[in-house]
Amino acid sequence: MRTMLVTLLAACTGLACAPALSAQSFSVEVRGGLNRPQGDFRDSGGIQARGDAGFGADVIFSVSPMLSVYGGYGWDRFGCDGCDDGSWITSRAFEAGGKLLFGGSDRSSPVLPWVRAGVVIADAHVDLGSLDATSNYGVGLQGSAGVDIPLGQVLSFSPAVRYQRFPAEFDVLDNALAAKETVSFFSLDFGVHIHPTRHTP
Repeated sequence: MRTMLVTLLAACTGLACAPALSAQSFSVEVRGGLNRPQGDFRDSGGIQARGDAGFGADVIFSVSPMLSVYGGYGWDRFGCDGCDDGSWITSRAFEAGGKLLFGGSDRSSPVLPWVRAGVVIADAHVDLGSLDATSNYGVGLQGSAGVDIPLGQVLSFSPAVRYQRFPAEFDVLDNALAAKETVSFFSLDFGVHIHPTRHTP
């Protein structure tokens, strides 16, 4: 798994660097969000997660006025139904993919819709007091849709809805056999998009 992780990260880095050389245009996005677990992760799984908050950051390289590629890191935290105070489930994810921006190349529209799709390499950490376990890394999917609302030539406000899903397999869970969870959740993200290479025409 470690070899696969290194290989995938190297591939994502290469994917991001190639457009940077040709387009010479990049931006940075940071986000905070409120998440809501889905499926068995919320309702009938062994952990029964509850929503909390998270954050993330991405570097985005422009391939064309409409298409970009991104790579970055995300962290999300969840509560646990019926658990003691201070008990948390956290997800750490390396993310990479493509972003399709609508609204033209002149960026004159006050609201610019976009969609993103990509992969994540993520793990889950369970800290429930007497139980403290971290899963192996799993490869999953990520998708989001949102808008860029320009606040000038450099900054944009970027609210979005994001969906993320990946498998989390624990070698030992509470001295029992290996256990599996499918970590899936929606997140309402509030991002700030910084365009250091954008110039006024």
